[in-house]
Formats: sequence, structure tokens, C-alpha cells
Amino acid sequence: MAKIAFTAGRVSAFICPADKAQAFMWDAIAAGLGLRTTPAGNPAYVFQRVYQGKDLRLTIGNPGAWTIKQARDKARALQRLIDDGKDPPRP
Repeated sequence: MAKIAFTAGRVSAFICPADKAQAFMWDAIAAGLGLRTTPAGNPAYVFQRVYQGKDLRLTIGNPGAWTIKQARDKARALQRLIDDGKDPPRP
């Protein structure tokens, strides 16, 4: 899973191959922050980590409504909850 620093251009240009159900791009700056998109072009920032031995993936929001900085801040806040042993709330 390669990681790159998100930029507005990279986020807006990210597309899902037509033969895949979804595709992910992972941020190199905020641990656990990703961008998921589908062939229909429905992008969303997501947070993915392991919590209590189980995979956890939460949707943060659409890049049209969330800036990269806001998404990174939210991912960091969710990671702090996990670090404190708390289960992050599900939307």
C-alpha cells in the first residue's frame, strides 16, 4: 500500500479503474487517512486502522465538502481515540 502526500490535484484526479469495485489512495502525512472512490466517481475520505484486533474503516466525508487539512485533522483525532483505548464513534 503505497502512500503519497495528498494534494488538491491528486485528490481530484484520482479515479477507480472500471474493473474494480473501489480503489484507494493513502496519505503519507496522516496515518490511516485514505481516499476511496468507485467507478461511478463517488470519492470519500476514509480512516482505516486496526482497533482491538479488528479492521476499522470509517467514512470521513466527500472531498467536495472536506479540505485535505480537515480530513487530516479528523484522521488524527480518530487515531487519538484509538491510542486512548476508545472505540471511535460510527457516523
